[in-house]
Amino acid sequence: MAMRNHNSSSISEDFVYHLFPSNPPVGFEHQDLHDLAFQYWQNFWSPLLLELDGTILSPADFFRQSWIGVLFERRAREHRIVGLHTATLFNLESLACTSHPYFTTSYENDFVPFLKERGARSLMSIEFLTIDKDFRRNQLKGTSREISFIHIMLGLAFNLAQREKVDVTAGVGRADLKADQRARDFGMTSRSIRSMHNVPVTTDFVLAENIRSCPLKNERKFISEVWSRSYAFEPHSNPLQEAA
Repeated sequence: MAMRNHNSSSISEDFVYHLFPSNPPVGFEHQDLHDLAFQYWQNFWSPLLLELDGTILSPADFFRQSWIGVLFERRAREHRIVGLHTATLFNLESLACTSHPYFTTSYENDFVPFLKERGARSLMSIEFLTIDKDFRRNQLKGTSREISFIHIMLGLAFNLAQREKVDVTAGVGRADLKADQRARDFGMTSRSIRSMHNVPVTTDFVLAENIRSCPLKNERKFISEVWSRSYAFEPHSNPLQEAA
């Protein structure tokens, strides 16, 4: 569903943010864009993980996600991926959820009890945060400065967390790429540095009441504009079953 109408005078007019279900129904109207996002995810993360420590990327890590968030640049009828993130909603009261390999392999053993002690019952993950190499240094239309698409993607992910009304948002960030610093711009707290995939990482989390807006003025405006006309394609029943 569209959240608001498009504003043709916006600084972000060439960009659109879509939220896809990871497992779209038969007959999904944007299956081509969903396939494009999956292939992009595979092509980016598979060689990277292999290079870091030999990890084999599993399509199951895409399929289990609650949402696939994709920022596209639209030129004519072409959609080019600028950035991507995934998000899974977890019930921290469910043993099946907290026993998922995402928790047992991505976080410290005390992380879930730590969150529960602070009253958290639900969590949204921010995973596979990706910025296309051609957009890591890009000048914002109508300004004389470069834009930070990492801040934009994080801002959109936090808007999703607030839309889902989760108690806590969490992710694992690469400290060597200063991902933890970007996370703290949005109110996240970083736990101690540890190693994952042979690189230094931090567990970053924020309770719902502590989420902050993007501190960068132009990026904050960009996030607001793109979010206001974003599309969330809600999972729905199989049209073939309805026709049977």
